[in-house]
Amino acid sequence: MNKAGDQKDNQPKDMNIQMLNNPRMHILEYKGGIIKGYSGMMLLSGPPPLLQIALDAGLGSKNSQGCGCSEVVGRR
Repeated sequence: MNKAGDQKDNQPKDMNIQMLNNPRMHILEYKGGIIKGYSGMMLLSGPPPLLQIALDAGLGSKNSQGCGCSEVVGRR
């Protein structure tokens, strides 16, 4: 039985994210607070429906604040 908030067993086993370069840090001021974010090239692999959700919803914990945008550069 999982504890509340324990998502470890719910993670897709065939999803993979690999950084292709060194991430660049960006510091933003938003509503009086400081947000640290990173940009970089990533290789995402996994089931097409999950990849589409990542593309549509954004990646990261700050995507609701305008961060987390992504675009498809190439496909394999």
